[in-house]
Amino acid sequence: LKYEDGRNPLYLAIEHGACENAEMLVDRTEDVGVSVNDWSTLLLSAHYGNGALVRQLAEKGANVNQSGPEGQTALMIAARCGRVEVIKTLLRKGAEVNQKDHLGRSALYHAVAAKRYDTVKLLLDAGAEE
Repeated sequence: LKYEDGRNPLYLAIEHGACENAEMLVDRTEDVGVSVNDWSTLLLSAHYGNGALVRQLAEKGANVNQSGPEGQTALMIAARCGRVEVIKTLLRKGAEVNQKDHLGRSALYHAVAAKRYDTVKLLLDAGAEE
């Protein structure tokens, strides 16, 4: 089931913060990487800080290095929002710590710009470079 704008029930559950529903839908959804206006299910989950859902999506095949708005990845979004558990999950699932967005900014840049110093340390420990 997919609506005209590309959303499916999983995307809608994530978008509306229905975490338990989203977690149940992951296993029942064929395409877990749905994107609407450059926002994929993984990017939304990283933004909202749902580490368990990020893990489920990655295990079901969502691309942890897929870029969205302005070329930002889930790792960059999580770094900007200070989502430590999401960052740890993404790194364990193979997220590229030094990937750059369309303006040449990395997850480390986004963490520093947002004054998320706990995430700065985490990214540096994971091998982030300037």
